Amino acid sequence: MASLFAEEGLHLDLPCLDDRVVEAVLSVRVHERGTPWRNKALLSEAMRGTLLASVRHRAELHPRGHYRPLLRIAPMTNGHSDTGG
Repeated sequence: MASLFAEEGLHLDLPCLDDRVVEAVLSVRVHERGTPWRNKALLSEAMRGTLLASVRHRAELHPRGHYRPLLRIAPMTNGHSDTGG
């Protein structure tokens, strides 16, 4: 996939698919990766000391919260764009 982007002069970086990240996640036992009561527990612990505790421990994101600026540019209806996508 990176080669497709490179053909257009763009650099594609997919850190969550990095072999070292995948190996690290898979090395953690399933029951230690998280609970239904904690959002992204493994990621939160990995980011200890990097992200503020208030960010690491928030219960959930506001629905479409990080997409809000884009919604002003391209309004959506019922989660689908007006173009049928």
